[in-house]
Amino acid sequence: MRYALSVLLIGLVAGGCSSTLEPGALAGQWHQSFGFPGASFVMTLRATSSGVEGSGFGCGEAAQCGSYAITGTVDGHGVHLDLVETVQQTQGNAVLTYHFDGHRFLSNTMRGTLRATGPSADVGLRYPVTYQRGGTVPLTVEALTRNN
Repeated sequence: MRYALSVLLIGLVAGGCSSTLEPGALAGQWHQSFGFPGASFVMTLRATSSGVEGSGFGCGEAAQCGSYAITGTVDGHGVHLDLVETVQQTQGNAVLTYHFDGHRFLSNTMRGTLRATGPSADVGLRYPVTYQRGGTVPLTVEALTRNN
């Protein structure tokens, strides 16, 4: 009996690992919680014929806010997103680029690594990131009225 249960459990685990994540499984709103006031990031993703795309908005704790254009793919190795942030500044817009590599866990969490990829980015600098599906982190009045 134990042998039969062990074989069944191994089969279920192996079968669960072989499934492919479809781009539609990422569709919807995702947010990042920072654990301190003033910082926020929210993105909305949708499936396309070539992967996923979307838009986002985020603010640093004591930094300017930026809007994001997001494109990406989903494959057997996980979720891969390219994020292009545009920050309005008095001397013109600044454009910053990032790349996320990670995995979706259950149906409501994506975990991975975010790294800056632009020409002025610190080489090798990576940040662990967790995005949660659904309910958004409320943007503060300060963030919504902040002059960019």
